[in-house]
Amino acid sequence: MCIRDRLKEDPSITAPPPKTHAPEKRKLSAAQQMVEELERQKEKRSRSSNWIVEGIQVKVMNKALLDGTVYKKKGVITKVESSTVAIVKIKETGTKLRIDQQQLETVIPNPGGEVLVVNGAYRGCEAVVKKLEIDSFKVLIEVTQGVYKAKQISVDYEDVSKLA
Repeated sequence: MCIRDRLKEDPSITAPPPKTHAPEKRKLSAAQQMVEELERQKEKRSRSSNWIVEGIQVKVMNKALLDGTVYKKKGVITKVESSTVAIVKIKETGTKLRIDQQQLETVIPNPGGEVLVVNGAYRGCEAVVKKLEIDSFKVLIEVTQGVYKAKQISVDYEDVSKLA
């Protein structure tokens, strides 16, 4: 008598739950492992403490600046004076401010918007936002020019900013 017949005759016997296998990580080839290691090294080398670049949008995060009138207002970096200080023109008022990068925040556009990678291995590359990964504070982008054209990568929010 097979198990199926016994299950029909005796309702107290229950079928074992179907086996579920945890998804296994695909084993990488030696070449793929080398590529991933080179990417990690490049990311480490390219990471910098200064990220301000002309032509990107930023958000002012200093409440005390101009009595709070520019707090959380968006602007465009028009000139970089030093590695951490820039001139920002506020979009709403046209006011120009000399401000340190610690008082600024990057601006992330909706999917389809153009960004510039300002830090990390792909620094200087222009890209298009494909998807916002809100839970992990990352954004999936596709590089639009250069050597990495059409490559999709996931980067932290603070590593990209909307192009002006």
